[in-house]
Amino acid sequence: MKHMRKRILGFFLAFALIVSSCMPAFAEDSARPEENLQARYIKDIVREVAKQYRFDVSESELYEAFTAYVMNEHPELLEGAIRAVTSDLDPFSGYYSRDELVGFGQFIEPNYVGIGIEITRAVGCLEITGVTPGSPAEAAGIKAGDQIATINGEDATHFNIDMAAERVRGEEGTTVNLGILREDQLLSFTVTRANIASITVTYETVDGIGYMKISQFNSTTPDDVKAALSSFDSQGVKQIIADVRDNPGGELNSVLKVLYQIVPEGMPLTTIDYNGEERDVTFCSNAKFKETDRTFVVLINENTASAAELFAGAIRENKVGITMGVRSYGKGTVQEFMGLNSLGGEKLGDIKLTVAEYTMPSGESIHKKGVEPDIEVKNQYTPFETEDLAPMVFEGKYTVGDSGDGVLAIEQRLDGLGYQAGELDGVFDEELELAVYSFQSDAGLYPYGVMDITTQTYLKNVCAEMKVLHDLQIEAAWDYFKDKAGTQNDQN
Repeated sequence: MKHMRKRILGFFLAFALIVSSCMPAFAEDSARPEENLQARYIKDIVREVAKQYRFDVSESELYEAFTAYVMNEHPELLEGAIRAVTSDLDPFSGYYSRDELVGFGQFIEPNYVGIGIEITRAVGCLEITGVTPGSPAEAAGIKAGDQIATINGEDATHFNIDMAAERVRGEEGTTVNLGILREDQLLSFTVTRANIASITVTYETVDGIGYMKISQFNSTTPDDVKAALSSFDSQGVKQIIADVRDNPGGELNSVLKVLYQIVPEGMPLTTIDYNGEERDVTFCSNAKFKETDRTFVVLINENTASAAELFAGAIRENKVGITMGVRSYGKGTVQEFMGLNSLGGEKLGDIKLTVAEYTMPSGESIHKKGVEPDIEVKNQYTPFETEDLAPMVFEGKYTVGDSGDGVLAIEQRLDGLGYQAGELDGVFDEELELAVYSFQSDAGLYPYGVMDITTQTYLKNVCAEMKVLHDLQIEAAWDYFKDKAGTQNDQN
């Protein structure tokens, strides 16, 4: 084969020199504008050589000879060549360098090094609103409702959330010392930082209706959903809103494990359709129950994709609930990494390749179609209304200790933008200073907590351009269950 390759390559190169005399400009005429003219020319040469050569030779053998020549002359092109192989496939296939694989892994498993607490900015303090189960913070005895007074001896009462998070996080195995206020007692905790899995599910119960937001499907999601469902069961909650809006998907195995907790035993969930029927597989629920008294409303939108679409479709088609919102994204394909071996000293990445499509239980394709909601509800965006707010004054800088209608106008607008501006009383206090600092940081302005003319002007312009989201979808989901409960009461 080695000698054959040399003969083919020699003929191939010689033929390239004289080909114009027997093939009148076919490459130039047939090339599409977006194609590389040289690549098209080589392609046509290979085709014509294979067609006209007297003895047996295939196009693949010719391409192998060409590739061997180029790689021998320019081995540094290997990684770029591999990337080129996948560049014209579907948008979800492609080559990832070693550095890019790290970023991809962080998307699938968005962990961080910290102590496992959620914090919010309350009036005059940083409050811990949640502690991750099994985290170093829980092991140390830190509780939701605690207030952070100091971080490593530094007064933290004036910190915003980003400032606090920056100091609490660090390298795995190192420690952070927190001064915690609890019921007027100042407690000290030394906590060792560790790798923390981000929580993908948040939940609450309001007026007997459960709400469960699933941000994505990764390895921790099934346990997160299990905790949410257990909480609902303990309260006798059977009507649940499952919100997968803006959920980009994630792992197939993860969403299947979630559906096993929701869809009764034996019900079909999806069929994975590979390139070859012998590999096709249909997944059915392996739940421990044969029927369920839970009812779901699954909220979807145009950014609900992949595994999240499978989730919504399986619940709807198995009559466990309905879908509500707008048509989902329509990404019904499965990708796998090929597991490329490094070649010699070349440290290669890997190819993520679309290897299959998945369908809804009925066999209907999701790809490029999406999931159609049973009840279509579109959210509304309206301009941020400032007519009823105090007018902005622009009399000069505002800083801690200042007061008046100009300060009130700033407080009202920052509060409307979602910043913790404290009490809307027209007094520039430390809470407002932190809100101004955060706004300046987000806006790319110099962050120093003083509301100067530049920041005031920027604030006014942001408010003039801002649109306020009216979440009619979540409102419709609540109303659906309330109306259903009212109908049942009327029948009783």
